[in-house]
Amino acid sequence: GVGLFGLIVWTTVAWASAAYTGPGHAASHKTSDEFAMPAEFEPQEAVWISARPKESGKPVLDVVIEMVRALAPHVRIELMVPNEEIKAQVQERLRAQGVDAERVKFWTTTASPTRWYRDVGAIFLRNGDGDLKAVDFNFNCYGECKTGSDQARGKEGLDREIAGLAGVSTIKTELVSEGGDREVNGRGTLMAIESTVFALGIASYF
Repeated sequence: GVGLFGLIVWTTVAWASAAYTGPGHAASHKTSDEFAMPAEFEPQEAVWISARPKESGKPVLDVVIEMVRALAPHVRIELMVPNEEIKAQVQERLRAQGVDAERVKFWTTTASPTRWYRDVGAIFLRNGDGDLKAVDFNFNCYGECKTGSDQARGKEGLDREIAGLAGVSTIKTELVSEGGDREVNGRGTLMAIESTVFALGIASYF
């Protein structure tokens, strides 16, 4: 069986296997060549969000503005806007909400306009010295296209683009990733959704 909600708990996962001693403190045995994926509940500097007027045909800017308002006092917001017109609208609405403009950095993607940054956006890793890298995964459109196809390339470059904006290098892998299918605790345990991870076989999909 796979347990409640089809979650599988793995230990000693490739990029989350190093022991973790607490926020901001890597395990003493971890070297500068070993990178691991931190847990989402650890302290972070920025959150990457998309601010498009509509998603799936429905208006969403009200929700995005509220998210930014709630997050900005605590983390820097890296906010993707599709063009200068939308940027101006968002800036005006954030000013009306009293959001500190210094906490929001705007950018426009050249790789993909998708809203699913958790799925195809950069997954950051950290080593024992606190250095960051990002994993450059493949993507297969949730099983609906082949890796390397024009359709896949239209989205899978987003992780490299975000890594470049963040000023970090990438680690290339041929594995396919859908980032929203997993959670890690930063100490070597990963929870993943079976139907996603094993959709195309574990040898190619993560």
